[in-house]
Amino acid sequence: MTIEKSRFYLSESGGLNDMSLEEEKSPKRHLRRLSEFFHAHTKNDCSTCSKHQEVNDRLEREVQLKRAELRLMEVAMNKVKEAYMDACLEIAQL
Repeated sequence: MTIEKSRFYLSESGGLNDMSLEEEKSPKRHLRRLSEFFHAHTKNDCSTCSKHQEVNDRLEREVQLKRAELRLMEVAMNKVKEAYMDACLEIAQL
């Protein structure tokens, strides 16, 4: 059985939880949840435990990936906005 990583997150107790539809649609909320979980575990000094270190490493990679995805979406949105504005100016000049 495979689990789609983006739909699930680890709770503070270490259990696997299914994200709600709203959270699934919000990459920023998902990123915040992952970040909070990661920082909560490092505060509890779980990094000394190899099991938790693996979880922390995986979560840190996922947080970095989500940040990169958000940056990419922001760049894409800026490009779309620029193209839209250029098209509006071109139409206005006709």
